[in-house]
Amino acid sequence: MYPLVNLYGIPTISIIYAIFLVLMLMFVLRKHLCTHCYYYDKWCHCGWGKLAAKLGYEKGSGNQGLGAKLAGLTWAVLMVLPIIGMIIVFVIDGLSYFGIGLLIVFIILVAINGGMHVKDCKTCKVRFICLASAAKK
Repeated sequence: MYPLVNLYGIPTISIIYAIFLVLMLMFVLRKHLCTHCYYYDKWCHCGWGKLAAKLGYEKGSGNQGLGAKLAGLTWAVLMVLPIIGMIIVFVIDGLSYFGIGLLIVFIILVAINGGMHVKDCKTCKVRFICLASAAKK
C-alpha cells in the first residue's frame, strides 16, 4: 500500500495501518478479550493472556461482547485492506510482476495465518465458550 496517499514521501496509509494493527492487537483486544479468558496471566498459545496481565489490565475489566465484535472487525481490516490497497495500486499504477508477487505472497500469508489461528483455537481449553474462537467444534 506504499504508493497510496504518499504525502511528502511518507506512506500515510501504511503507517495508519501499522498503528491500527499495534493498537488493536496489543492493547484493545487484550483488554476486552483476554481479561475474561481462562488464560489471563497464563501462557496461552498466542501469549496474549500473559500480555494482558503485564499491561496492567485487571481480570474481567474489559467488555467481552465488544471485544468479540472488535476482533472480527480488526481481523477483517488487517486481512482485507492490504488486498484492496494493492488492487487500487494496480488500477492507478498498472500491473507489475513485483506487485502481483506481493499480492500472491500476502494472500498466502493470510491463508497460513488463518490456518494457524484455527489450529491454536482447537487446542484451547475455552474454545467452546470463547466469543472469539475460530474453532468452536
